[in-house]
Amino acid sequence: MLNDNFYIKKKGFCESEFRDSNIEYFNSASSLISSILGILGIYQDANSFHDNFMYSYLFTCGIYSFLYHLYNLKGQQYLDRLSMIMPMSYGNLLIYNFYFEQLTNNNNSRKLYYLIFSSGVTIPIVFTQFTKKFRFIIITLVVLSGGFFFIASDYRSKFPKNSKQIKCIDNIIDCFRNGVLWVIISAGCWYLSEASCRDKTLKIKNETLKKIAGIYFHGLWHILAGYGFYQLTFALKVIYLFRDNHENEEIINKINNSLKKTIPRY
Repeated sequence: MLNDNFYIKKKGFCESEFRDSNIEYFNSASSLISSILGILGIYQDANSFHDNFMYSYLFTCGIYSFLYHLYNLKGQQYLDRLSMIMPMSYGNLLIYNFYFEQLTNNNNSRKLYYLIFSSGVTIPIVFTQFTKKFRFIIITLVVLSGGFFFIASDYRSKFPKNSKQIKCIDNIIDCFRNGVLWVIISAGCWYLSEASCRDKTLKIKNETLKKIAGIYFHGLWHILAGYGFYQLTFALKVIYLFRDNHENEEIINKINNSLKKTIPRY
């Protein structure tokens, strides 16, 4: 059975500041966008185990976030955070695993990487539980994922003669870049909403702006971050797909066409 710490009530986010109830309706509903994107990700072709793992966490993150904003329990907060930390940590490990598998012949480097692989997942989980600086863990993981650009660009140089292959890698890099951009914008929305509604120095005449920021901007974090992480996951999916099928023109064309969609699906 769960102990009493799981059921401790947490202080809500900005939306709850402007309601008689602790229930955050917009924050709860907007969380489910991630779940929808997770379903769309899983129900597409050519997914590897890694892809389904990442999309599954996108789905569950939306569910846990929905429950957290509905009830504001400490245990639900931890589930919400874990469902963000786990796929981001795992995604980073996949990015650098791509490098060690494909771009280096140094067996000792690969073995050392595998030795510390588990720490790359475990440490963020522990920090999530025992520090209040959760946002810095997220920022660190997003920054680390930037290695994708250097790895993909280096991989691109292996195809100097085939314009379709080069174009495909460029499109994948653009997809990843767009994902990072949406996550950064959504993080800005989160910061503006929480900072604005908790700032007691705001003048009364700004009360309306304060309420709008508090109610809607956190929901934008859910929507835009979910979309951004979906794009990051898709870019990681297709870079592996490209690697294994770079001589197959049909698959290259399919990857390029999928990346043109607003919500890319293969």
